Amino acid sequence: MSTKLGKTPWWLWLTVLSLDAPIVSLVWQAMFAQVLQVHLHLHHILLLGMSVWLAYAGDRWIEAWSLNEGTVQTHRHGFALRWRWPLFTLWCGVLLCALVIAFRALTKTEWSASLTMLALTLAYLLSHQWLHRAHLWRLP
Repeated sequence: MSTKLGKTPWWLWLTVLSLDAPIVSLVWQAMFAQVLQVHLHLHHILLLGMSVWLAYAGDRWIEAWSLNEGTVQTHRHGFALRWRWPLFTLWCGVLLCALVIAFRALTKTEWSASLTMLALTLAYLLSHQWLHRAHLWRLP
């Protein structure tokens, strides 16, 4: 990790590994499924967790491109910078696993909804990272 930041405290590792957002999304998924009395299959749970991790880790990976050891201000970005290529390899592996699961398990309706969410997520990610990152008027 960056010498500027020092050693990563144990309580930050869920964030550093981009696991906090997937965990929160899975908790919300379980709560909504329970309230709506919807049965979730294992592939629904896995795909949500993987998809959120892919978006979250990918966003940090892209952000790390504009950083160097002297400009890193967070442990999560320091990790993404230092472990750029192993993280990319892991990201590609998770993407491949998610695609295999999706092709084997999703219905046509689920594919349609998933592709719509993918398009919206990619539009947000690309606009956030490359179009309006430095503008004062950007939305979070």
